Amino acid sequence: MGKRYAEILETMWFTFLYSSLIPFGAFLTLAGLLIYYWVDKYNLLRRSKIENLIESKLPLNAVKLMEVTLFWKPLGELIFDIKLRGVIFAETYVMLGLGVLFLFVPWNIFLDKFFHEKFNLSKESYQDVKYQFN
Repeated sequence: MGKRYAEILETMWFTFLYSSLIPFGAFLTLAGLLIYYWVDKYNLLRRSKIENLIESKLPLNAVKLMEVTLFWKPLGELIFDIKLRGVIFAETYVMLGLGVLFLFVPWNIFLDKFFHEKFNLSKESYQDVKYQFN
């Protein structure tokens, strides 16, 4: 599952990087991600069984990696503006600045003040929690 997850992230980053050059590529990526989703769903529900521990850190790591995308997409556009277009748009600098700001501002402090949700990150065997699934 980890390899598939890495492939999906690579596909999304590739799309964000080249979306300004190939606008139709975003639709192709969406179709590819939908196929990934349905294949994984079929494999998970019909062909696999869980015997190992359930890891709760994977979704949190995925969210952290998705936040980095807000920085990489404008950086990629800046590179394309310089190398291919020969013109640098002000919007690219603004978006790059917002991406950097988003990465370095400690958002957890603000979120903890407004939302008091706590997550129980624990490792439990499938046998212990199998009756808690919907």
